[in-house]
Amino acid sequence: MYLVVLPVTALLVVAALKLDEWVQLPVWALIALWGLAVPLVITGALRLAKAAVLLARLERKGLL
Repeated sequence: MYLVVLPVTALLVVAALKLDEWVQLPVWALIALWGLAVPLVITGALRLAKAAVLLARLERKGLL
């Protein structure tokens, strides 16, 4: 799952830098925003990747 987590993490870092450059929110707002956004995005990406792997496995076995 590193193939999912590493690119998503890189995109989140770039998004955080760009957002900070454009909006310049206070630190407490950034902590709150990214403290909620990062776990949600990572969890969502992992769920999608695992679903894709499961779907491919089921199709390969001929169950779908």
